Amino acid sequence: MRAKARLLGTALGALLLPLSVGTTAHAAQSAQSVQSAQDERTVRIMAGSCSSGNFCMFDLVNYNAGSTTSTNLWRDIVHDDDNFAGNHWRDGNGNLTSHLMDNRTSSIKNESGCRVYLWSNPGYSGENIAYSDGAWDPDLGARPFVGDNAASSADFSC
Repeated sequence: MRAKARLLGTALGALLLPLSVGTTAHAAQSAQSVQSAQDERTVRIMAGSCSSGNFCMFDLVNYNAGSTTSTNLWRDIVHDDDNFAGNHWRDGNGNLTSHLMDNRTSSIKNESGCRVYLWSNPGYSGENIAYSDGAWDPDLGARPFVGDNAASSADFSC
C-alpha cells in the first residue's frame, strides 16, 4: 500500500509541477513589477527629502520647495568631498543631470549623524560653516560665511 501511495504521490507531483512552475514564474514576475514600481516611488519620495545618514544639498532655497521635477536639483553625500567641481545634481526622479553643483548650493539638511563643514573653496579651504547633525538651513544666503551658491567642498567630522 505504501508503494502505491508513493507512486501515486510521485505521479501527482509530476502533473502539478508544470502548474506550480508557471505560477511561481508569474508570481516572481508580478513581484518584480511591484518592486520596480516601489523602487521608482521610493526614488521620488527620497529625491531631496534627505534620508537618515545623508548630508543633503539643494540647488534652490527652502529645499527646492515648489520646484518642478526638472528644477528639483539636489544631491545627498555621505562622506568628505574635497571638490564639488565635476559633481552633478540629481533631478526630482533621482537621475543625474547635466547641471554641475559647484558653487550652486542654496539650502542644506544634515541627517548624516556627523558635524559637516561646508567650505567656500575646494580642498576644505576658504570660509566654512559647520552644521551639526539634525541641522537644516533653508537659505545659505542668510549666512555670513560660505553663503548662497558658494560651497565647493564638504568635510565630515564624526
